[in-house]
Amino acid sequence: AGLRTVYPRSNGTRVVWEQSPLGGNSDASVELISATIAGSGVRSVATRAGQWILTEQVLAWAEITATNSLGNITGRTLRVESGGNIATVSSQPGLMFFGATGSAVVFGEEGRVFKFDASQGTRSLILEVAPMQVWAPRNTIVFMLGGGTVYRVNT
Repeated sequence: AGLRTVYPRSNGTRVVWEQSPLGGNSDASVELISATIAGSGVRSVATRAGQWILTEQVLAWAEITATNSLGNITGRTLRVESGGNIATVSSQPGLMFFGATGSAVVFGEEGRVFKFDASQGTRSLILEVAPMQVWAPRNTIVFMLGGGTVYRVNT
């Protein structure tokens, strides 16, 4: 059985890509492989990653921690790597990984939206209600509540 190596992304100093068996994993997870832009220091960062984002300052991913007998994902943990250190941000049931920009990682748990700032190692509440949609473009967090009202918060 061979491996498939796909979807490289770079932030100018490192490259991260997905690796998985040719047929894929039953839970659709991938291994995340990282290297410097020059190709040295190749290493595995995560073995069961789902969604992931690489910014200038962080690599953030939702790690699949549990599946049921049908292969449905029943547990996820949000992890962030910054400066070579990996932090576990959340493993709450119903965890939602919305995105990342700069050193900020945006996620939801228990119907609320939080920001984890990897440069400070701090977590803060952004929104007390679950939004309809969340985006994390460059250095901002944009969310839409019911009725189509869109809000922007600078990170």
